[in-house]
Amino acid sequence: MFRSLFVRMSLTYFLILMLGLLILGAFFYTFMTNYITDETFDELEREGRVLSGWFYWYYGNYISQGDMNGYCAVADKHQNTVIRAYILGRNEPMYQYASSGRDNATWDAAIDIESLTDEDMAAILAGETIRRQGVYEGEEKYSMLTVCMPLYDHQQIYGILFLHTPLTGVSRTLSDIFRFVLISAGISAAVTIAIMFFYSRRLSRPIVQMSQATREIVKGDYSKRIEVKGRDEIAHLARNFNAMTDHVAQLEELRRGFVANVSHELRSPLTSIRGYIQGVLDGTFDKTQQETYLGVALDETMRLNRLINDLLDLAQIESGEMPVEYTEFNINEQLSRALAGREAEISEKNIRVSIDFESTQCYVSADKDRIQQVIINLIDNAIKFNKKNGSLIIKTWRHRGEVYVKIEDEGKGINTDQIMRIWDRFYQVDPARSDKKGRGLGLAIVKKIVEEHGQEIWVNSEEGKGSAFIFSLKAVDKRK
Repeated sequence: MFRSLFVRMSLTYFLILMLGLLILGAFFYTFMTNYITDETFDELEREGRVLSGWFYWYYGNYISQGDMNGYCAVADKHQNTVIRAYILGRNEPMYQYASSGRDNATWDAAIDIESLTDEDMAAILAGETIRRQGVYEGEEKYSMLTVCMPLYDHQQIYGILFLHTPLTGVSRTLSDIFRFVLISAGISAAVTIAIMFFYSRRLSRPIVQMSQATREIVKGDYSKRIEVKGRDEIAHLARNFNAMTDHVAQLEELRRGFVANVSHELRSPLTSIRGYIQGVLDGTFDKTQQETYLGVALDETMRLNRLINDLLDLAQIESGEMPVEYTEFNINEQLSRALAGREAEISEKNIRVSIDFESTQCYVSADKDRIQQVIINLIDNAIKFNKKNGSLIIKTWRHRGEVYVKIEDEGKGINTDQIMRIWDRFYQVDPARSDKKGRGLGLAIVKKIVEEHGQEIWVNSEEGKGSAFIFSLKAVDKRK
């Protein structure tokens, strides 16, 4: 299909070129025809003005016919003019002259005084010059140009002067010009076709490559990339295609990892549940142990339920099916409640809690339940990854219409390579230290919730010194 596209583009360019050349040639031919015709008429009138004085002397018998022939020959620069002079009221010419080589057919083709209409005669008697162009028939057809001028005797019109010239010379000149135009058009067409061929190939090559790359992507090969040259729309499309391929490759990698992780996360609790239940049914465990292992199986079902709920939450957020219900609330109060609910975990690790609120009340506009989910997740992580006898810092402040929340710990920290991956599904910074409650989905959900609010979240971390998670919310000017 793309090869045919290349052919169609080349043919289209060629047809446009040919059409343009034909239109240009037609306009040029018409222009040159009119130009040369007007120039010939002007030349005939100049000849007539020169001869009109000599005809006055010839009419008064001051010069002979031989002298008049000489004057006509000098005036006739074209060497192709037929000249006739008539006295008013006479149909026979007073004088007639033809350039050398003129035959009787040329004389017959030249119009005479009988061919003038009443309107023509009235115009000539009024002192006007008449121009005529047409085909006149003698023994052969002649395309002729004719100029009719009045002859004066002391301001009185005594006759009419006819000057005729056939268009054979004009046609020959036009043919030469047209031949030159055709040669120039042929050379231009050849050069243009070569340029169009190169440009069409250059234009269609990325499209062909994209077609081939698309077929490879369908087969699961994401390594194909388009060679990008230039800054035009095709180059921009090729860059976008490469970016899309990179993104699809990343999504495919995430999908495979996601499927593998989900399979692992689901298999682990299901295997435990099956083993414990099977042991109870088979009598492997005595009656005193059955209650304990059934409790463990229940915990695993609850863990599996939490995992499924997290996956559903993440899917809903990403698909936009979980709308954000904005309310105005005190973020400091939410943070305090979350801390109060985790006093046991904080006391177990002897963590020092430091609260630094810029003001007692700090109102934000957000989805209260979803932000509570964000806060709980970040505080749980700060407690879980904190060191014993470490510190937990909770801080809020306002800046340019935004409220910033900071939750900082003194844990192991995150290295630079891991910082960008902590937001990925099922990714765990230290899987060996993660308990069974850790599913690697918390931070992915946190990031999606914050982004759904049109805000940002980021982490500042240094290995051995801990991590600080900071997110923003829209501030509300409210006092209670």
